Amino acid sequence: MSKLDKKAKILECIISEYIKTSAPIGSHHLQSIIDIELSSATIRNYLKRMVDEGVLVQFHISGGRVPSLHALKEFWVERLAPIQSVEVGDLRSVAAASKEYKIASILKINESDKLLCSYLAGSKFVVAEFEKGEVLLRGGTNLKAFMDEFIGLDVSQIKDAALHYGVSEVYNKLGEYMFSKETNVVNKEELLEIAKQDYEWGMEKMPWFMDGKVASEIKRGIYFRNLIPDGYMAVKTEAVVDGRNAEMLYVGHLSRNFGGFLCALN
Repeated sequence: MSKLDKKAKILECIISEYIKTSAPIGSHHLQSIIDIELSSATIRNYLKRMVDEGVLVQFHISGGRVPSLHALKEFWVERLAPIQSVEVGDLRSVAAASKEYKIASILKINESDKLLCSYLAGSKFVVAEFEKGEVLLRGGTNLKAFMDEFIGLDVSQIKDAALHYGVSEVYNKLGEYMFSKETNVVNKEELLEIAKQDYEWGMEKMPWFMDGKVASEIKRGIYFRNLIPDGYMAVKTEAVVDGRNAEMLYVGHLSRNFGGFLCALN
């Protein structure tokens, strides 16, 4: 095994152990858990070099090392970026996994919900009746005629059409209706913990996370300081929840066991 391979193996072992224990890793402990033959002196040399390179951090001269934020980012990007979709058993699985691994998650379930009919409610309102609920719209006969054009179409298609034609009342109300029906925010306590660490983020972006709208408004991918405070990670991916198509956003500190969290969802 080359020096580069050994170094990568040591770093991977340190990160994996740190994610499990949240404790600094010393050379003797590392030697006892790594699956390659290395002397204590060799391990200490590698650890010193990685501290000098900024891959590891040593807070005390006699203490163990922990992975740097940069190293944790690279570790998770390598493992999570290839995942196109996650399988979720049901919402109870999400709640249990989120609590166990201290990760906040937002699920946006995409279900078909077709317009059945529309009717006038007095002279100032129109009721749009869908398969899964009703939406009260402010308007008269012209708005009813507009809605009647879309009977049999899904609510998401009608919302897109309302945006195209500039019918803001329909666009806004259907957006609220879809959001209330489909979005579940789990383990909000972790979001509150993040806000305690970064007051500005808490004031600016936490409400966006707490109501779950962020899950439908960002693209699939892995996010760091462009969305979440330094030291944390947010991942947006597709999901299948009990056979239903969905989108999922999960958020937590870089030291959290995201791999264990994903395994526990199914």
